[in-house]
Amino acid sequence: MLKKKMKVISLLILITIVLSMFTTCFADEENNVITSQKNSESTALEQQSTSHPETTLKKEDVYLAGDNITIDYIIDGNLFIVANTVTINSQIGGDAFICAKSIIIEENGYVFSNLFAISQKLEIKGIAYDVYSTSNETSVSGLVYRDLRTNCNTLNLSGTVGRNAFINCNTLNFPENSENSLKELITGDLNYTASKEVNIPEGIVKGNINFTESSELTTNTIQHKLASLITLIITVIIIWLICSFLAQKFNAYTHKLNIKKTLLSFALGFLTPIITLLLCAILLLLGFTSSIAILIFTILFILFAISTSISIIAINNILCDKIKLTKKLHQAGTLIAITTVLWLLSLIPILGTIIDILAVIFGLGIIITYFLDKHLLKKDKVTIKDL
Repeated sequence: MLKKKMKVISLLILITIVLSMFTTCFADEENNVITSQKNSESTALEQQSTSHPETTLKKEDVYLAGDNITIDYIIDGNLFIVANTVTINSQIGGDAFICAKSIIIEENGYVFSNLFAISQKLEIKGIAYDVYSTSNETSVSGLVYRDLRTNCNTLNLSGTVGRNAFINCNTLNFPENSENSLKELITGDLNYTASKEVNIPEGIVKGNINFTESSELTTNTIQHKLASLITLIITVIIIWLICSFLAQKFNAYTHKLNIKKTLLSFALGFLTPIITLLLCAILLLLGFTSSIAILIFTILFILFAISTSISIIAINNILCDKIKLTKKLHQAGTLIAITTVLWLLSLIPILGTIIDILAVIFGLGIIITYFLDKHLLKKDKVTIKDL
């Protein structure tokens, strides 16, 4: 047990060290090139491995941490990496979650599903299905099969985006020569946010071009975003460790959430702040109960502070149960991946705000539901299952 705990702690330390290196790295229908369909990707991976006996096929999720990591074997599963330099030179059958200083998807690299990347430099020379990235410099000379969503300082786009591009950047570069300028690089819409409008060559974008002006992304903005991600990861990990070792009953409860309990959690998470604030207002008006009102408000504030982490932990527990991950180290890897994905999604205008609000409501609702089920309703031999 001690060794397992030390592995988890070592991984967390490594992640913190790698992330701390990025002090200047962050800035706030289908293409006919590919004929194989996604529903046959597992068969394609096996055929590739059979035709090349020297190629290793791993039919499982892969978790890696190190300095320089090269993936030159086929993975029929998800990939989780924290490193300094990552090179993908083979096929990834599932999602790829990568946090590194430099990420390179080589020409032979193929991510069959989503690529979630946090890096100083991201180069896509091969193929990725959907891309969600935050980096200092992003270069796409290969193919993004569907949508490209990136938050960066500089984007160099000479490859193809099969559907829509959602870009938040300072500098957006397209090929300068006349031959490439006639090439259709984005077959859907281009939605970009920058400090000033970019002169986009005619024929580059097939769909609509939507520009939103924003203030220039500065180093302070970059460091602020990085700090928010590191803070969120550390907070989630600490609360997860507390739930795993000191609040095991609550942790076990999150594993058993079903549709009925989930809907109830959302309802209670929405109603609790309203009822609590009304109660606090009444207690403050009464005067002599003002100290009770302050205490209740403080408790509500604390619950709000940890509610997002509780939501992430609950989602992670349910996911780990589904894919049958029992090792703490693997669970920590998926927890960090889910946290990073939600953080990346929170950067998307409007959608990010909705996700943040739902995460707070859901986490708060889980806490309230557990409290009612374990401490109040059972006194009358009534459980949440009966509701």
